[in-house]
Amino acid sequence: MITNGKTNKIGTMSKLPNMSNTIIGWFQDITFGVVTRAVVDYESVKSIQTIKTKGVVQPYQPTELDIQVAGSRSWNWLMIHCLPDLNLEENSYIYYKDIQYKVMKKYFYEEYGYYEYVICEGYENG
Repeated sequence: MITNGKTNKIGTMSKLPNMSNTIIGWFQDITFGVVTRAVVDYESVKSIQTIKTKGVVQPYQPTELDIQVAGSRSWNWLMIHCLPDLNLEENSYIYYKDIQYKVMKKYFYEEYGYYEYVICEGYENG
């Protein structure tokens, strides 16, 4: 039976197809360096842990760049879709292709089994 969209309440996702296998099928091997900081002998020590996962990295959509904080648009923004084994927090720093980025946003699509991150080229020391 075909149902009309007007009969679904706003926010219900029960009628959407499960596309998890499709998006995960697009994923490729990618490597990130996750930056961590610790205080050792009263000094901040930076270490980088290499994480290999599967995902897709793409430019952040230009229409979404217009709503960012003034002055931030000139930096390189990317969007990452990846498996949950790369678990980053907002305001943390990573390296991708030898460039440091700051994690600006994090979304977890649990139903589909992946994370989405929005990252900006790191303009501060991470």
